[in-house]
Amino acid sequence: MSGPTHIPDSVALPRLLGEVLVGSGRLTGDQIAAALAEQTRQTEPDLIGEILVRQGALTPAELMTALATRFGEERAHYATQPPPATAIRFEGVEKSLDGRKVLDRVDLEIPEGKITAIIGVSGGGKSVSLKHMIGLMAPDRGRVIVGDRELGRLSRKELLRVRERFSMLFQGSALFDSMNVFDNVAFPLREKTRLDPATIARLVRKTLGQVGLSGANDKFPDELSGGMMKRVALARALVTQPEIILLDEPTAGLDPIIENAIHHLICDTYLRTRYTMVIISHAIPHIFNWCHHVLVLHEGKILASGPAVVVMQSPDPVIQQFIHGSLTGPIKIV
Repeated sequence: MSGPTHIPDSVALPRLLGEVLVGSGRLTGDQIAAALAEQTRQTEPDLIGEILVRQGALTPAELMTALATRFGEERAHYATQPPPATAIRFEGVEKSLDGRKVLDRVDLEIPEGKITAIIGVSGGGKSVSLKHMIGLMAPDRGRVIVGDRELGRLSRKELLRVRERFSMLFQGSALFDSMNVFDNVAFPLREKTRLDPATIARLVRKTLGQVGLSGANDKFPDELSGGMMKRVALARALVTQPEIILLDEPTAGLDPIIENAIHHLICDTYLRTRYTMVIISHAIPHIFNWCHHVLVLHEGKILASGPAVVVMQSPDPVIQQFIHGSLTGPIKIV
């Protein structure tokens, strides 16, 4: 990435959610205290935001706005901090498909415990990169390393064990048409674990509640809107409590309001779980508001990598053309 970018010398630590709410004037300290008191009485404590909504102190929309504010502070702070540990690393990865080089000596790092967005023009290798991360594709050359395990050196049994650390939300949601919502979400638990039916039912109900679908257990995919299908797919990705979630175009085909709701939901999920997340997205420039780190993949190479607030300010003409959707610039549209 070329050119200097201004980063503030000091950015305040992100505030807690309660501090954001009180500071914005949405809540009083007494309302926060009442919610905390209820939380301490619970055997399996709900999140403070859920309690505040249930108590009527806050609307769901106000809670999401506060979560987005808190995440924005965290994004700004991330840009000033030393890089965190690396969850996934590519070293010189090359991949050709049908005679075309899709990945060309790609070096990249996915920061642990953060949200990383991979952006770039269609056909630029984003989904292929995601498949390499989970071992669904192997590089022609180079290395893919998850944690301290190089995928190319693993036996099939060892690779399956590494894959257990992942969940994936596919672009088309990939729900089973013959299964209702409950069974779609329960599917990975039934296939990959030995949990008893009662425990599976509890985890499914809890996860569906977290994505706002508590009453949708018996619905089938053809009864769901596009946004609801994305939420079911996210619930299925979350229910196994993975370390890393890969999301391939989670807002593709959705209207702007539902797209915004899905981004808020991903933000809420991250702040609750602190999972490592990797998102492929064409929701430009909005995605910069919903990730810590950005990788720009162009013509099979990493054009830029860094904090979202830094990459968005890059003077690189390719990056600026892509961000603003300009018809003129180095990216040719025909």
